[in-house]
Amino acid sequence: MDQFGLDLGTPPIAPAAARRLDITLGRVRALISGMSEEQFRKVDGQSWWLDLIEMFWLREMEADEEKMLGRPRPGGGLADAYDRLIEPGEDAVKALLKTFRSVYDRAALGQDGR
Repeated sequence: MDQFGLDLGTPPIAPAAARRLDITLGRVRALISGMSEEQFRKVDGQSWWLDLIEMFWLREMEADEEKMLGRPRPGGGLADAYDRLIEPGEDAVKALLKTFRSVYDRAALGQDGR
């Protein structure tokens, strides 16, 4: 044990299994990467596009937090909300937007318990 109370002899925590949300984000990322320039221009100006981009950033931050903590994010997060809200087979982009709006619309309204 070192001076900070960390047991350096403990092996690192094994990576968690991929969450359903992360799998969907990967699929959507692949779709975006495969878009032509014209297709990308069509979606880039849509009102929902920034929500989708923000969803990618927020989930990446949550996943980093989970890795650092070695456990799921306290209080849930986007991945838990996705698991509660989305049924297998739903449209990937619509599922991501539904999850994002559910979590952050509630937070904006002060209904998330914070």
